[in-house]
Amino acid sequence: MRTCRLPALLLLLCAAFSARAEPLLPVERGATWHYHATDSADPRAPGNVTVRVAGTEEFDGRPVLRVETIAADAVVKTELISVDERGVHCYRRTTAQGNTLRFQPPQMLLPAALHLGATWSFIEDDGAGEVRQEFTVAAEEDVT
Repeated sequence: MRTCRLPALLLLLCAAFSARAEPLLPVERGATWHYHATDSADPRAPGNVTVRVAGTEEFDGRPVLRVETIAADAVVKTELISVDERGVHCYRRTTAQGNTLRFQPPQMLLPAALHLGATWSFIEDDGAGEVRQEFTVAAEEDVT
């Protein structure tokens, strides 16, 4: 099983947004954020990851954001997500290998109720193996 851990930056960003009653993530086209990630399956793999809102579309009759994850100058993941008062939910994910995962019910990527020490995780099979992602709110600070 591979474990992917995103740094506290995502969690800090989300905690700051939730405290201000703004969307948990930027939702406008072109919004971009950068991470340094660690993959336990290959710690030597490039750790710089860019995530961007590539646009909007409809999925099962509902408006969703199309979000792309880029590593080593290539799109490695595309997700259809919604951001609302309950949190961030993923409806569909397509991997770099072309595997498409559809989530019914939608997968909770980020709960709206964040606080210091909050944790959540999920396990999925992306077609290349089981992936477990674990998240912890490690600190809270204002970000711009």
